[in-house]
Amino acid sequence: MPRPFRRLSALPVALLLSGLAGWSPPAAAQWSVGDWTGNSYIDRDGGFSHCIMSAKYNSGITLYFLLFRNHDLFIGVSAPDWSLNPHSPYTMTLAIDGKVIRSAPGAVLRYDTKRLWLALGKDGKTREQLRRGLKLRLLQGKRDYGFRLTGTARSLKRLERCVQMGNKSAPQKKPAKPPPPKPASKPKSG
Repeated sequence: MPRPFRRLSALPVALLLSGLAGWSPPAAAQWSVGDWTGNSYIDRDGGFSHCIMSAKYNSGITLYFLLFRNHDLFIGVSAPDWSLNPHSPYTMTLAIDGKVIRSAPGAVLRYDTKRLWLALGKDGKTREQLRRGLKLRLLQGKRDYGFRLTGTARSLKRLERCVQMGNKSAPQKKPAKPPPPKPASKPKSG
């Protein structure tokens, strides 16, 4: 395991992910590759911030990959019936094809308690294992989630291309604020 990830705590992960609530997709930014659907997002100032892709599995669990403009990668998992506590520790273990890749604190955002995120950073070795792997397992406490990585190599390439395109794009203009209303004129008496 690369040394920088041993010290990665849930606080910096939560701070990095905390701005997700204010991000929105630009028009016509959605894309699909196999079972994966992705989108690019802009921040409150209209600048590109990240791309995210997801695939929903038959179990009802959705798997996410989020790639920020600085190329930090996060993996996330969610279920519609979850209500996770953002203040609880959630140590997650990532295994690919039976080999444990990393155990690290997961992050739950206070406004999105249905998703659990794990930071993968810029680790090229893990990304290559995700591209070539057949089965991904995420373990959190007694929970064990297995995912087939069908089409993940192509979709991760598309996710990276999404970030490259976003980083080259000009910031989107924010809608102009309407001028303040003029005071109603008083009828002339006469």
